[in-house]
Amino acid sequence: KQVRNGTIRVLMGSTFKLGVGVNVQDKLIAIHHLDVPWRPADMVQREGRLIRPGNENKEVFIYRYITEGRFDAYSWQLLETKQRFISELLSGTLEDRSGAEVDDTVLSYAEVKALAVGNPLIKQRVEIANEISRLSVVQRKNQEMRELMMSRLSSLPERIEQLKTRLFDTTSDYEMSKNHPYVAEKEEREAFRDSIFKAISDNEMKVEKRELCEYRGFKVVLPDNMLKLKPYLLLENKGSYIVEMGFTEKGVLLRLDNFIDAMPKMIDSLTQKVEEESSQLIKIEEELNKKESYSERIVQLKSKLDEIDKKLKVK
Repeated sequence: KQVRNGTIRVLMGSTFKLGVGVNVQDKLIAIHHLDVPWRPADMVQREGRLIRPGNENKEVFIYRYITEGRFDAYSWQLLETKQRFISELLSGTLEDRSGAEVDDTVLSYAEVKALAVGNPLIKQRVEIANEISRLSVVQRKNQEMRELMMSRLSSLPERIEQLKTRLFDTTSDYEMSKNHPYVAEKEEREAFRDSIFKAISDNEMKVEKRELCEYRGFKVVLPDNMLKLKPYLLLENKGSYIVEMGFTEKGVLLRLDNFIDAMPKMIDSLTQKVEEESSQLIKIEEELNKKESYSERIVQLKSKLDEIDKKLKVK
């Protein structure tokens, strides 16, 4: 409470004492890492005390202290290795085609490690090695995305044609239904619905579908292999449509009427899908026409890396 209201302005403590679950962020302006933690998560938790909703400062500062030429370089090396593994593991689920797959924290740890060693050539080597690593990940992701897009592209034209056919059939069927009136007479309607319901009830697991009657211009068809727990009918004309049924006769004709009357919504939905898939097709073709390659830059950086290794006399 005293830290949050500003009475106490400085806190010192271990990662486990102050690094996890301590809500003192209101007025914190800076965090100073006096040592290197063993786990990347510890670093995240430490800095999470500062970078946290509720902090009243627009800018905060993070300080990492190192001793040149001492064990700090090894500690940062361990932290870098662990963080790199975590980042690469998580990056396997991403499809972003930018350099975001390589966690910035890895690069930061590596640079601090290089500073600790104190040799500018080593610092340069770390930076180039990190850039090669970053570009390699981007290149791999780029290739994976291209393969996915090519796979998608191969099926899209057929998919669009199928949607257009369904759209044409549904539009034609709805226009046709306008010329066929409802069954309006009460007694006739009840007799008609009862006969349909009885046929549905007797249709469990029949091996062939059968035409039952006509309604509003559509053939009413009993499906094959129908389960009694999921009764339904087929309406067929240019297209074929599934209409789910209930377990009582009262809603049979109402469900058929509601389905036919709702066909404009189906037409709108199909129209939107055709537009979306067609737009997707154009975007994929544009992306595949881009000749993005990082190979040349990677080769150049590897050449620079070899030159530095020669100067450092290392393999």
